[in-house]
Amino acid sequence: MMRGNLPQTSESRFNEIRSALTINPFAIYQAGHFSASIGFWMLRIVIGWEVWTLSQSEVWLGIVAFSELVPSIFTGFIGGILADRKPLIKILFWGYFTANLLIFALGITIAYEFHSPKIIAIYMFLIGSISGLILPPRLAINSFLVPKDLLSAAISVNSTAFNLSRFLGPALAALLLIFLNSFTIIIIVCVTYSMLLFCLWQILGSDQKVDCPTQPIIGFDTFSILLNLARNPIVLATMLFQFAQGLLLRPIAELFPAFAEQVFNSG
Repeated sequence: MMRGNLPQTSESRFNEIRSALTINPFAIYQAGHFSASIGFWMLRIVIGWEVWTLSQSEVWLGIVAFSELVPSIFTGFIGGILADRKPLIKILFWGYFTANLLIFALGITIAYEFHSPKIIAIYMFLIGSISGLILPPRLAINSFLVPKDLLSAAISVNSTAFNLSRFLGPALAALLLIFLNSFTIIIIVCVTYSMLLFCLWQILGSDQKVDCPTQPIIGFDTFSILLNLARNPIVLATMLFQFAQGLLLRPIAELFPAFAEQVFNSG
């Protein structure tokens, strides 16, 4: 019985995904988000290699990664509050617009050789702050782009695209670093962000109303919400697993430039 139901289940799942992709705002958003995600992972590789070239220091690689990730923890709370009160598409548009300006400014700094590991860390701190701000709206947007019965399919499409970009972005950046300088690759990253901005602008200008923020939450208390989440064993276990993954596995990616040169002697 179970074997007979598997093809039917797979076909049903495929039909749900296809139905989600026929919804114009969702398809437009996913195309832009996939482009920007590739650019984001390209940026991480380029910045890591630039910091390593300047410093030859694993410590500076860690400092720059720390500078990007830590502020996002705190601005993420602000982003969550904004997502409850403001149109999500507008938050995403202006957030990515600001991030794109910062990335372009970083590229100019590198092009004119005004940069140092400290300057790059400052830029990444600002970019990371914006990334944290737009993270809650980015995670919530699918709920407003597709009907509730297609939400699981939409999340599957979103997750698949994001994880595929985690493979394609670094691979593409590494290939381009052989032929191009860091500034040129950063400009390509800006183009990928601009594609998402164009897609968000298209959605904003469409006749279909997709942005429906909830009413302001009365008596919003971040810490009480965190405490309530921590009391749920499943949620707590998930949070601890993510914390362990970030603490023990994530740093490997940040140290790739050092591994490439010192361990594999490949540059």
